[in-house]
Amino acid sequence: MNRVIWVVFVLLGASPALASDAAQFYAAACATCHGVAGAGDGPVAAGLPIKVAAFTDPAFWAERTDAVVEKAIREGGPAIGKSPLMGAFGASLSKDEMSALLVYLKAFVKPSGPETPPPAKPQASGVERGATEPAGTPDDDPDTTASSGLSANLRPEPNLDAGAALYRTRCAVCHGRRGNGAGPAARGMDPRPRDLVEGVYKLTSTPMGEPAAQADPYRAVTHGMRGTAMPGWNGLPSDDRWQLVYYMESLSPRFADGAGQPFEIPDPPPATAALVAQGEQVYDASGCAACHGADGRGGGVGGAKLVDSNGRRVWPADMTRGWRFKGGSGSVDIYRTLTAGIEGTPMPSYAHLSSEQRWGLVHWIRAQFADADVTLQ
Repeated sequence: MNRVIWVVFVLLGASPALASDAAQFYAAACATCHGVAGAGDGPVAAGLPIKVAAFTDPAFWAERTDAVVEKAIREGGPAIGKSPLMGAFGASLSKDEMSALLVYLKAFVKPSGPETPPPAKPQASGVERGATEPAGTPDDDPDTTASSGLSANLRPEPNLDAGAALYRTRCAVCHGRRGNGAGPAARGMDPRPRDLVEGVYKLTSTPMGEPAAQADPYRAVTHGMRGTAMPGWNGLPSDDRWQLVYYMESLSPRFADGAGQPFEIPDPPPATAALVAQGEQVYDASGCAACHGADGRGGGVGGAKLVDSNGRRVWPADMTRGWRFKGGSGSVDIYRTLTAGIEGTPMPSYAHLSSEQRWGLVHWIRAQFADADVTLQ
């Protein structure tokens, strides 16, 4: 990270961990358009039909408040009357991470004239803070409700022409015109955009090895993917998001016989002390510590050289940072991930465990969160 930016964080009393989170998020989700130095000159900026914001310009900050910038990041460009090409990252950032990101963005500014007022002091990071779930991100996935648009009787009839038009304007810059994950923005991204032709989705609600259910890409399109450049498009009408899903399926032969069928997820049992203790035993007996570490922070010896099915480096999740879980950090979200596994990665399915064992593991994992506020019953 730029030394000046580090100095800004130190002067504001923020921890190195918080500064690192902001830098990593910016590199993964923002630099492709806004540029490594925040000047609005990222590798895809020249090809976009809009002028990308330059965080180095003092006028940018003079013309809008921090609250407006935060609203754009959380809810997308249309929320402040700007381009829909700016997606929503509300599910990707906790309250403290957003504060850190604003400090990080302001450190790019090149003063001209009166000095820009210093930003508000961010809160501490990691285990030093009581980090909260991102605004608008409930504890458990709302997509189990009919009002979310996932109910079968609320889905529109497929219109591949409509889906293709939406795809070209919202998705092709990253995923490529053919859906092979090789759009002009892809080279600057880590992790790389999903190869939709391959049709392997990491976060699913179907048994390992089966095609994703239609609800799975819909959930990703709606909420985005935490810790990546994939924004949420929840500003689009539900019908438009479904047309995107239908079109994405049409790109892959894996869905030639239809989407997969989701497994049932039972209601979560109460988080009792006995069930959490059982979950810890399951964690140890199942070998989770080999990758995630005995303390759950992702530092296990087995996680040092993990790669995905394409040979790209992947890292085990840090159990203390639930707000970074790509599949969501609610109890139902974690149960779904444990049951399905993460296809294309070394993370296996634990469907062979009993439902009680999986719920115990869910509650134990949630008890490790740095912001854990678990009341045992």
